[in-house]
Amino acid sequence: MVIKLIIFDFDGTLVDTALDIMDAANKMLSDLEYPPLTFEEVKKHIGEGFTPFIRSLTKASEKEVFERFQKNYDQNLFAKTKFYDGVEDFFKDYQRYPETKIGIISNKPENQVRLIFKELGKGLGLEESHLVQIFGAETFDVKKPHPKPLQEMMALANAKPEETVMIGDSRADVEAAKAAGTHFIAVSFGYNTFETLKSFGADNFIHHFDELIPLLESLGTQAG
Repeated sequence: MVIKLIIFDFDGTLVDTALDIMDAANKMLSDLEYPPLTFEEVKKHIGEGFTPFIRSLTKASEKEVFERFQKNYDQNLFAKTKFYDGVEDFFKDYQRYPETKIGIISNKPENQVRLIFKELGKGLGLEESHLVQIFGAETFDVKKPHPKPLQEMMALANAKPEETVMIGDSRADVEAAKAAGTHFIAVSFGYNTFETLKSFGADNFIHHFDELIPLLESLGTQAG
């Protein structure tokens, strides 16, 4: 495999966090005496500006909405959150490719990403040391779709854009990969549909994690 760096988005790509996010948002809305969100509403807006979306439903300031939501969410990060099917097997299998490094870039607060990864990774023996780095929403002065987080990850991994794959489920992921000049693989099981991701410009897809290594090998052959 010539691919030297795999960059994963987090929510909707590696982990399904929607139920815990919904619970935190609905507790906040209940406290503010607003009706709850549906699961489909939550899925639609994760990764695409969730705080501004909730703010649009209330008379509260964006600062108050953010702080209330984050407080609720921090208290319940792991209740219903889980890796997507096949993620554990992928992390085990990819160890056959020691030349390929892994990073995570999320628009979620960095500390939340680290805590969730640490908790879910316990059973796999996964530690942050297995990763190049984890970047979150506040790591830099910009976030996806800006290419800077991807460029910084590539610099740490000593990988060129053509040796790098971004894997995600949102417009921000697609556009960040295009801006950084990397390959892109969309996951159809995340928070955007196959058709929506195609409309964003995605053309490589996996529908389950057991499809990932063969596709990476194919892209690696192209990169070589």
